[in-house]
Amino acid sequence: MGGGSCRPGAGGQTLAVFSDSHGNLTLLRQAVASAVRQGAGVLVHLGDDFADLAGIDTGDASVWRVPGLRCPEFGNPFVDRVAVFQFEGWRIQAVHDAGMALPPLEPAGLELVLHGHTHIPDCRRGEDGRWYCNPGHLKAQRDRGADAGFALVQARADGSLAVRFCAPDGSPAKSAPSGVTVLD
Repeated sequence: MGGGSCRPGAGGQTLAVFSDSHGNLTLLRQAVASAVRQGAGVLVHLGDDFADLAGIDTGDASVWRVPGLRCPEFGNPFVDRVAVFQFEGWRIQAVHDAGMALPPLEPAGLELVLHGHTHIPDCRRGEDGRWYCNPGHLKAQRDRGADAGFALVQARADGSLAVRFCAPDGSPAKSAPSGVTVLD
């Protein structure tokens, strides 16, 4: 186990975001266990592979998942490619590729697009005013220049969200933005 916790801090509900596990159930299982230990009540998997999270114990957490581009479920008309849900006053869109996101809210509101595909952890405000967050990957210990990891998103009392990137063991991620990114 790594040292320390990557939990954003005291606050409201926490969601954990995973992507691009590509069948690496060992890393995904470790990351899910870390996230649940750190209080995540909502788990989101952004695809590649859609089925990976199905066989993992997620405890009492709510689970959202969407297929990635290489998943057979991506072509299934009965499987949504975009999941949209509310989280502590924010509209959350879960997609595999950021380019697949639905249009922004009108009028603009608090919105976060969770996406994977690039395997590179990142959290930024887009030109359209929405926040975009990529948790990285769980494909291997290292892929495309980034270490394996996931993201924790925690609601704060002021209505903002705090995002922190974590290694699969729950310690702070090494190849991701350090500290907490506050989305408002």
